[in-house]
Amino acid sequence: MNQNHSDSQRTEKVLEFVESIFVKYGAVPVPEINEHSREAFGLRVYYERRDTYYRAEASSFDGKEVILICATNDPDEVRAGVDETIAAFPVSLPGEKMEREVLAALEIN
Repeated sequence: MNQNHSDSQRTEKVLEFVESIFVKYGAVPVPEINEHSREAFGLRVYYERRDTYYRAEASSFDGKEVILICATNDPDEVRAGVDETIAAFPVSLPGEKMEREVLAALEIN
């Protein structure tokens, strides 16, 4: 198997894990709100929790794959695909530590 393919599969699984944490702590997927920006820019689905919209994204920083958690509380920004990165952590972070990072981003103690 191609290493890049393997890496992208691992990253996709991590993104799905992060999104499952969103749901576990009460966020609800709202795919209809950013349908256009998902199609135009390849963004992932937003999840809404307490009037804030969150999404996970993969990126590279210094040659290392990272997961970003992005957020906004403005539905118009969500529709336009505009948000702010509120957390970043390595794809390789162990699950328990990753969950703590997500909880901090969601402002759950």
